Amino acid sequence: MGVIESEELKSEATEKFEELFSKENIDYPKEDFNFKNLKIAEMNGEFFATVSKKDSILSTVTMSLDQNKKMYVENYLY
Repeated sequence: MGVIESEELKSEATEKFEELFSKENIDYPKEDFNFKNLKIAEMNGEFFATVSKKDSILSTVTMSLDQNKKMYVENYLY
């Protein structure tokens, strides 16, 4: 697993996060998240994107960039 520095993947991830925040019931609004610090990682041949909250880098939303998967995980540290 490694962090990927790809502007193309970051752009794709930002679009998918926009869609996710508009369609799903995420606990916090997208304005609470730092999209400038969006991270892309590859694990077992699949790409995942993670965005953290502005007030806590340990509070994140992670999702698959696979077009066929509609999964995401919210992880908040209170």
